[in-house]
Amino acid sequence: REAIRILESQGALQSQVGSGRSAGTRVTALPSEGLTRLLRMHIGLSNFPLDDVTEARIALERASAMLAAQQAEESQLAQIDQALEAMENSPTVEEFNDADTAFHVAIAEAAGNRLVADLTTSIRSSLKQTILEAFHSHQAPSEVQLTLQEQHHRIHAAIREQDPQRSAELVEELSLIHIS
Repeated sequence: REAIRILESQGALQSQVGSGRSAGTRVTALPSEGLTRLLRMHIGLSNFPLDDVTEARIALERASAMLAAQQAEESQLAQIDQALEAMENSPTVEEFNDADTAFHVAIAEAAGNRLVADLTTSIRSSLKQTILEAFHSHQAPSEVQLTLQEQHHRIHAAIREQDPQRSAELVEELSLIHIS
């Protein structure tokens, strides 16, 4: 019962008392927000080794980049464009990181797999503090920011050019920049 209450509070389940078709417990029709919150909490509380989370992130983002390069529609590409523009215009590291997350989530959404998009959102949200700490620990965070922007532009170009293999390779390279 406690698990059901937790899932209800996270928006993943909905329960109704009574009898008939509307009574009982069921998975919500659009559980993305609830699932994202639940996964973020699970990843944050489970103390997964950073290497495990990073490997999962790379796998998800490689797959997303490949699929986005193959099938993204113009409206989805426009979302990626907007996130990239926000990165360029971010006055703080925190805003840059938020725009960076928006960029990768937009790619995951353009891939057409809602679960992958939700997992990407959850993992990136759970890593936010770690990424910000890494930024702030660099001698020259603005130089790191410029390097990351250049890499994001290359990913963006590969997706626009519909080059799935190059897109995936560039996303993996970017992930390695983030953690070094």
